[in-house]
Amino acid sequence: MLKLNNDIIILILQELKNDRNLYSCLLVNKFLCELVVPILWRDPWKYLCSRDIKKEQKRRTSLFKIVLLHLPDSSKDLLISNGINIIPNQQRKLFFDYIRYCKYICCFNDFYNQFELTTNSQKEILEQEIIKVFISRCTINCLNSAISNHPIYTFPGANICLSKVKEFQCISTSSSSFFYGLAEICKSIEKISISLLLHKSNPGISHLIKAQKKIKYLSVTVDDNDYNDYEMRQNDENENEKVNGMNTQHERIFWALKKHAHSILYFVLWIDNSFPFSLFQELRNLQTLILINDFRINQKAFEKQLSMALFPNLQALELSYISLSMVTNIIENTSGNLWKIKLENTIEFDNPTKYMQSICKHCSNIEYVSIFVNNQNMDKLKDFLMGCQQLEGIDIHINLARNEKFLCNKFFDILVRSAPTSLYKIKINKGNFTTKSLELFFNNWKNRKSLHLYPLIFWKDLIFDLFERYEVEGIAQGYMDHRFWCTDSHEEIEWR
Repeated sequence: MLKLNNDIIILILQELKNDRNLYSCLLVNKFLCELVVPILWRDPWKYLCSRDIKKEQKRRTSLFKIVLLHLPDSSKDLLISNGINIIPNQQRKLFFDYIRYCKYICCFNDFYNQFELTTNSQKEILEQEIIKVFISRCTINCLNSAISNHPIYTFPGANICLSKVKEFQCISTSSSSFFYGLAEICKSIEKISISLLLHKSNPGISHLIKAQKKIKYLSVTVDDNDYNDYEMRQNDENENEKVNGMNTQHERIFWALKKHAHSILYFVLWIDNSFPFSLFQELRNLQTLILINDFRINQKAFEKQLSMALFPNLQALELSYISLSMVTNIIENTSGNLWKIKLENTIEFDNPTKYMQSICKHCSNIEYVSIFVNNQNMDKLKDFLMGCQQLEGIDIHINLARNEKFLCNKFFDILVRSAPTSLYKIKINKGNFTTKSLELFFNNWKNRKSLHLYPLIFWKDLIFDLFERYEVEGIAQGYMDHRFWCTDSHEEIEWR
């Protein structure tokens, strides 16, 4: 048998999607065990979750005990001297230096909460000593500001451990000194998720952003729970600031991002007045744009600036609470690279026909798309399907006037006759379909790709017996709603 290079085997193991396969490799032999342990321990926290609460608690306890066994004697003595007697008895030496393989540091609240620590001081000491072990032994890829109450940038080994951080999650309520300290070491963050509170500005975040070489992936959310109080404090805001959608709270953070505007490939934004809308025009190299609108912003200023932005490299577009005319404008400002257009809670269905025509004209590579169908634009649906030959999934929103009956026979006939052979996923939000029309549709779909219908509960409730029959015949199958947009052809960005 040909002996594979260790690096090749590691690459194969890393591609295993099912964690159970990795676990089974641990038991094959010592060689495979030594290759798999570092992979599993890169992010051991992700294996803790379970629907069984007792099982999850047992996993957390086991992991925490292993972490505690890595503490040096000086840390153990410090814990004992502060009345923290939780170090497990070590009957034999650990087989691996497990912590050395970790690439993530998490918040340890869930761990030490299971022990009877009577004071906050005890919790802080315990967490500090655990974090020190990680800082001294690993090279971290992902960091969270949840541990900002500790000056980790001063801990022994911080210059090596934190120099390779690529992903960072933070909230504006964290200590500014934490961000200033990190900025001296962390220079290569490419993926950053920021949660902003309207009432809490943080100059440290802008300083950290400026210190980075190139940010590629950005997610910004705004916690507006105290929105009314915030608006009262902003009544003296001048008219120029209102027009540009700016406020002084987070202005420095967003303008710090301007340095990285041309390198940002992936952008998620919960739109708010704290974002300077003119920055859209700087994001010329975006490949993914995800926007969630907020009606309390200056909609006219927002749409004006967004409609002026060009996105020649845009591949995926996800929009919520955005007008259909605005969606059409964005599509017209792309250059034919869009493969996904996902729309949720769309407002102002003023011209669904123009929207479909713009997709046909500007999105020759479209694979997944949301469209809006009514009795008046059926013929345009036919043109749309014939013009999108790469289409794999179609998210259909049926919009009817009150008491209007949907022309379901015509609709299904168009799907069968005009849909490209690549289409196999269909998601429908609602529809008063007759059993006869559905039976005819399924029979006519024979000899094509098996249909994947979403959401499962809709189709099961609609025609349970009929649907079961066609599932057995392999003509159609029902799937859960959240799986519709999943595809193996394009890698999705995961946010921890």
